[in-house]
Amino acid sequence: MTTALCWDDRFETHDMGRGGLYLPAAGLVLVLMNIATIVPLWPGNIGLVQAAVALPLRNYGVPYATGRIVLFAPHGSPLQLDAQAAGLQAALAGKRIRRFAIANPEHAPYGRAAEQALRKLGLWDALQGKLVLGENVSQAAQFAGSGSAQGGIFAYSLALSPGVAKLGRYVLLPESLHQPLRQRMVLIKGAGETARRFYEYLQQPAARKILTQYGFALPGEPAK
Repeated sequence: MTTALCWDDRFETHDMGRGGLYLPAAGLVLVLMNIATIVPLWPGNIGLVQAAVALPLRNYGVPYATGRIVLFAPHGSPLQLDAQAAGLQAALAGKRIRRFAIANPEHAPYGRAAEQALRKLGLWDALQGKLVLGENVSQAAQFAGSGSAQGGIFAYSLALSPGVAKLGRYVLLPESLHQPLRQRMVLIKGAGETARRFYEYLQQPAARKILTQYGFALPGEPAK
């Protein structure tokens, strides 16, 4: 039996996952429609669950976490960080930003959140021609952390992970800048015992502790 995990962040492969198939969120529905043995559905947002209504789901699942985004600058970047991105605005005005990394907004939920935040801050137009789009949010973090870009916006959970945290600085952006990044898990009918147990485990205190350690807010609770 194969388990398909589709995360917008990949820290879970170290703390909770036991291997599997990792895909951008938008691609998982198509895989599930063609490979019957893949068992649970893990999209990054509620909209993708609703798009999968043709699949044999037990139900619409349960929310397990809400994500946040950060403004990140690698070591040596001229970008000064603040929650209202005044430093980014100044760096753009001073022509000190050549590249800026986000996930592709067309199919990555964290990329859409980044675009929404930049539009609300009035910086989206100024960044055109400078954006480096990751296929997913993990790749966006890789671009920003490598120093090939002067900054980026990606998931808070990735900024907290040791591999990314050592590469630069970050500031948490206000939730009011973007639509909520509510994440939901769904179990498909006919899922085996391993999938059911993992689905249940993600709702238990041990797993919820891991989620909060990586900056996710639990349903009804603020991010820490």
